[in-house]
Amino acid sequence: MSYNTFGAPDWEITPVGKTALEQALARHLSRAVAVENIVFAEPDPLSTAVGNGFAPRRGTVTTRGGRGEENRVDLFFKIPGEREVEALVLGHRLGMKHQPRILVSSLDIKSNGVESRALCYLFVPGQALGNGADGNPFTADSLPEGIVADMAILHASTAGHAEAYLRRGYTFVSRESLIEASVDDTAAYLDLPGMSAEAGALLSRATAVSAEAVELAAGEGPVVVHGELEPPNVVVGADGSGTLVDWGEMGLGWAALDLASCLGYEQLALYRKTAGDRNPSWNPPDERALAAARLVHALVHLKRFVRDSGGQPPSAVSVGALVGRLDETLTRL
Repeated sequence: MSYNTFGAPDWEITPVGKTALEQALARHLSRAVAVENIVFAEPDPLSTAVGNGFAPRRGTVTTRGGRGEENRVDLFFKIPGEREVEALVLGHRLGMKHQPRILVSSLDIKSNGVESRALCYLFVPGQALGNGADGNPFTADSLPEGIVADMAILHASTAGHAEAYLRRGYTFVSRESLIEASVDDTAAYLDLPGMSAEAGALLSRATAVSAEAVELAAGEGPVVVHGELEPPNVVVGADGSGTLVDWGEMGLGWAALDLASCLGYEQLALYRKTAGDRNPSWNPPDERALAAARLVHALVHLKRFVRDSGGQPPSAVSVGALVGRLDETLTRL
């Protein structure tokens, strides 16, 4: 049976990819099906892949079974990051329950005549964590409990095994690189939107202790981290459950810094208990380590704002949220 692709004339699944997708959907739906058409939504405008035609996008697939039954399945298609498929497989093996469900890990696609391979998983409905009306991505201070548990499982299960992951080519965020990423001449920050004299003074105090904060946040050693656990990558469903997406930056890093963006202090008890149950010999981050990591996280993002000053400037709301995080963390250190 032939099929049609709508909504993205420059982006299609090849015949080989169509067969692989039909086989995956047959397993998902527990019956043989044929793909009739795929209606693609607009590509993700924030993706760095927009320019090359492979930006992530949602696709609604219509299938028909042997007795004529029609089904529509919402899927998400993207070119995976270097470790993304491996991360989802690792998470499944470790028993993590709040990752996207892969349908096809290597789906043949074509864009403007160029063939590539995409990751295809079930579309996760919901809203990004902390997706407020002001568009500020730095307001979330609480993760869905399931993701808290999943991160504890990931970190605790890989603690003490850094050398093995380094030998397999995992990227590593070192203490030295974090110190370099979080320290700069504070005068360069004063032109950021919403940066007042009081905010500049806070920034100077935070920068003065950033090296010590990195050491405190790094804790007992590197673990495998999600690498980009930011509110936009946490999809919260209508029932409050969460799914952690975009695993393309998975690598070796520091547990507290992986959590810094959106773990609440009150959630440390659940995180530490889950981690302790998984690996009693590992000492998970405590409140001071999380506070130090939140300080470093804020400094790194503010430095990125300065470094990327040639592009679209950050909002005063985002700058203010990061400065407020510096104020909060300094009181805990």
